Amino acid sequence: MTLQVFFCCYLVAWLFVWGMAQGSLALVMIHHLTGGAWGVVLRRILEAQMRTLPLVGLLFLPVGLGASHIYPWAGSTGHTENRFFSAYFQAQFVWGRAVGYFAIWIAMAWLLGRWSRQEDEQDSVGPARKCHNLSGPGLVVYGITLHFAAIDWMMSIQSGFASTIFGPIVVAGQLLSALALALVILSFIARRVEFANVLSSQILLDLGNLLFTLVIVWAYLVWCQFMLIWIGDLPRDNVWWLSRGRGGWSLVALVIAVLHFGVPFFLLLFRAIKQNIRVLSRIAALVLVMQFVFVAFQVIPAFARPTAGENWLIVPVAIPVAGIWVAAFLLLLSRRPILPRPTHRRPHRPGNSDE
Repeated sequence: MTLQVFFCCYLVAWLFVWGMAQGSLALVMIHHLTGGAWGVVLRRILEAQMRTLPLVGLLFLPVGLGASHIYPWAGSTGHTENRFFSAYFQAQFVWGRAVGYFAIWIAMAWLLGRWSRQEDEQDSVGPARKCHNLSGPGLVVYGITLHFAAIDWMMSIQSGFASTIFGPIVVAGQLLSALALALVILSFIARRVEFANVLSSQILLDLGNLLFTLVIVWAYLVWCQFMLIWIGDLPRDNVWWLSRGRGGWSLVALVIAVLHFGVPFFLLLFRAIKQNIRVLSRIAALVLVMQFVFVAFQVIPAFARPTAGENWLIVPVAIPVAGIWVAAFLLLLSRRPILPRPTHRRPHRPGNSDE
């Protein structure tokens, strides 16, 4: 196994756990803004996911150490297309941006987690109001920083390729991963007494509809990127699909289309399925697995054609990374009550009348 293959596989594993942590931060802020009972049953799970961001930042260090094996701009030649790319992708500038991104994300997650804990401990709407006030600007900052982070850590792997919709695709994938994992965890704890009078069929329907919506949004954005590249027919963009049409990756693309979109889309059309937590969690588990496959599809084909045997190394490389992250997530989840305090203590917002 070459160092390039190892760091490539490690990057896929890291991007996957980063997506589950980062997407949960956005979902928590969305719930603070919109309200809704769907967020009440998921909030502690999502908060535990987002509170792993310091660990995710620590796990990013091997990506930086192996950057010369992954990114063209980190090699001796760097980017030579024009002065902008040469300046923007200077290694010091890229890692400086990375430190800034993580500082912002971790700070927002820490504040939201701290105020959420205060909300449980105090008979005051103050902490909830702080969460609400942060979430609006926070989502804007999340979108901007994530867009540029996706360019730095993912899109720049394929030298010369540029897509204005790449960032939104990553955002949609992260939201989908975070929600899918939360639904899987919810299915394991749904029998606990705390959920007896909370987890109604209407809430499950809302959760199923939210998963259905995110699947469609993700598929629409991926299709838009494909369509725009096909219509533009520019050599610098065509390299994206040409590299993914060889070595069996076209078959992987078909599997992603069927199992990541087709099957979940069809099943989530049925109300009875969305109101059955066991079936819904299995669909979510399928989406989560296919999101991992999609991340691999985004990264691995950009490199020189690895052999089929080397491609399988992504599994043993990913298991330790995912295992460390899951252990930290479950530890954080166990440290707080599984449900927040009664929602009538929060400031009234449109949309939380069903809470």
